Amino acid sequence: KDVRFVFGAKDTRHCLHSVCSADCGAMLQGTNRLQRGLNYMGHLRAVLPNYEPKYSIFYGGHNNYLAFLSHDWITWALPYNHRRFGVLDRVVKNEGHKEKGYKSRYYAAFECMKKCDDRSDCHSFTYNPVSGHCDLFDKCVTDDTGLVSTNSREAGDQTYYQKCKKNNRLYSDEEIDDDGEDSLPAWRRFGSTVVLSAGSAVLVSIAGFAAWRTGSLRRLRDSAAVREIT
Repeated sequence: KDVRFVFGAKDTRHCLHSVCSADCGAMLQGTNRLQRGLNYMGHLRAVLPNYEPKYSIFYGGHNNYLAFLSHDWITWALPYNHRRFGVLDRVVKNEGHKEKGYKSRYYAAFECMKKCDDRSDCHSFTYNPVSGHCDLFDKCVTDDTGLVSTNSREAGDQTYYQKCKKNNRLYSDEEIDDDGEDSLPAWRRFGSTVVLSAGSAVLVSIAGFAAWRTGSLRRLRDSAAVREIT
């Protein structure tokens, strides 16, 4: 079975305060719920060879509502392609220019992802998992963009982001060198097109690129998936 665990980062109240079992056996597992949960993850690793438990820690206490609103639970359970979006622990300091807001009702995070996907000027959005409100922004965000402090009034909000778009295409400047008889030295991806370069450049569809990466370049050159740029 695919079993996953969710723990609250602030679920740290001592069990002697009548918030969880405080008998001798229970206290050996840890003095609070978060500690007990993480110790149990360690126990599973110890007794099940080659097993790595899947778990997430959300920003909140002993609150199932916040657990079900956490980013990881949503991406695990709800029907949207979340993999293009990253999420930060808090909202970024500089959010950029606001393009549109959605606050008329509770919006699940995946709905805000879809709203952002539908706009070429949306590169990130701010989301509050309690209110379900989101604001779309044009700012390009990375995983090292500066965040508001934990004491900030906006600390409960989170910034979701994806790689910046240029000309309405997902842009990545990722470049990889390959060696070997059937390989070209570098590639770049622009939306649904991959550019292979070696002296002259070649445009390749994603399907054709997969064939090239698996060593089928000779066959690929003879297919309709490739055309040279002059």
